[in-house]
Amino acid sequence: MRQSPFIAFLFPLFLWSAEPTQWGENVTGVTTRFASDKKEIALTLDACGGSAKSSQYDAELIDYLIANKIPATLFINARWIDANPE
Repeated sequence: MRQSPFIAFLFPLFLWSAEPTQWGENVTGVTTRFASDKKEIALTLDACGGSAKSSQYDAELIDYLIANKIPATLFINARWIDANPE
């Protein structure tokens, strides 16, 4: 069964109350390489709007990813979560 592209987007919301035990880019569970005989990349995006005053995201980009069934991981921060409670 194929998962919705928003699973990666929504999953951090479930962890919102969890306290981190590790910091940095080399922590337990972070995948930095994967075996493949195809040309593949892992696409990651920050959904924080870029500006310190912005809490928007690029809807056109997200719609494109969904329409073309391109998996991606979206990282969100507290400012974005607070501005987008839905």
